[in-house]
Amino acid sequence: MDWDAAYDNRAAVPGFEDILAHWERAAKFFRHDANFIGRFDLPYGDHPRERYDLYKAFPPARGGVIFVHGGYWRALDKSMFTHLAAVYLTQGYDVAIVGYPLVDTTRVPDITKSVTKAIETIAKDMLDPIHLVGHSVGGHLVARQICSDIAEGLNAARKIKSVTTLSGIFDLEPITKLQINEDIKLDQNSAKSESPINYAPLDILVNVWVGEDELQAFYDQSQLLAKTWDNAQLYVAPSRNHFTILDILREPKSEVNLQILNA
Repeated sequence: MDWDAAYDNRAAVPGFEDILAHWERAAKFFRHDANFIGRFDLPYGDHPRERYDLYKAFPPARGGVIFVHGGYWRALDKSMFTHLAAVYLTQGYDVAIVGYPLVDTTRVPDITKSVTKAIETIAKDMLDPIHLVGHSVGGHLVARQICSDIAEGLNAARKIKSVTTLSGIFDLEPITKLQINEDIKLDQNSAKSESPINYAPLDILVNVWVGEDELQAFYDQSQLLAKTWDNAQLYVAPSRNHFTILDILREPKSEVNLQILNA
């Protein structure tokens, strides 16, 4: 099996550069929209990338959404995703977009800990219910927060109502076979300890989304989590690939948003 090809979304999606450029343009436009006032680069730790952006809905807020981006733990930035806040803000939910250190300065277990710090910090001032949403390795990172080893000590756990993953990675053992693992530096022990499938989750709603046009490996990853966690349900987004699946978060009446807003 060609493991690199199996997990190479950029090679599998022609024009992915245009999609990422569109994200950046949409996010920049959103940040300048006078209808939504954000606070940017709020610290939750000492690392320069331990920052989050926060948008407050018009009061009274109904709860909050915390979004964690992807990028194989080694790329992208929270500033590319602020536009995803729009639907939730118009429905009365505060929204936080989380940044985190990358593997050029840290390792995957420490990134998980950074996201835990972010959620603890954000949740102190965010009304419940809180919904965690993550794309790609962001899906991994939000799923990790409700795993037994973390959730037992997570003060914010009592506020979390649902977790939604889009095109996530939940068994990290295959990543150790990839050429990009030269950057990620997972070994067998850290791959095992950082795989959500190896833990029992909090007893909350988990919506596991994957695109119809995804690489088979990512479909298999989502299917595996849905089979492993009793409280997880698999959903397939028609005609979406690893990148365009994010568009469903911008559609007010998409099934994924109805799941989140009605949870």
